[in-house]
Amino acid sequence: MQTVVESVEATLVLVPMRRTLGTSVASVANAPLLLIDLRTSDRRRPCDPARPARQWPGLGC
Repeated sequence: MQTVVESVEATLVLVPMRRTLGTSVASVANAPLLLIDLRTSDRRRPCDPARPARQWPGLGC
């Protein structure tokens, strides 16, 4: 059985930085991040306890 992506939701967030990054053109005080949520046909999420964490490296589950 193949997993099919049923929907994708994206949310843009601005995260305040602890230290302002100064460049020659401007100062950057916030880091823009794009959060992506995928809904799949088997309804599992990357941090699903039924799926071992080693199959999803780097997610901090």
